[in-house]
Amino acid sequence: MAAIRDESRRKFEKLGLARMRHAFKQGITDSQGIANRAESVEAEAWIQEEEVRQQRRKWGHLWLLIGVVALLIAGAAIMVRDWMMAPP
Repeated sequence: MAAIRDESRRKFEKLGLARMRHAFKQGITDSQGIANRAESVEAEAWIQEEEVRQQRRKWGHLWLLIGVVALLIAGAAIMVRDWMMAPP
């Protein structure tokens, strides 16, 4: 994976992933897009990094949700057990 210069990284982050994908696919070479071949390589690397970061974030949210649901189920099971075992 290519090293990304700090100035390019700041530019890409400012534009955001969606606009960078568009600029990369369209080959835009204006002030809002990819200016040269070196920057194009950096843009591709940055887009890949951001996609991996977004995927990790999604999996993290999924595992958090699974954990919360598991805790809720355990709590509900304890409450039902206590309710069933209560003297009449």
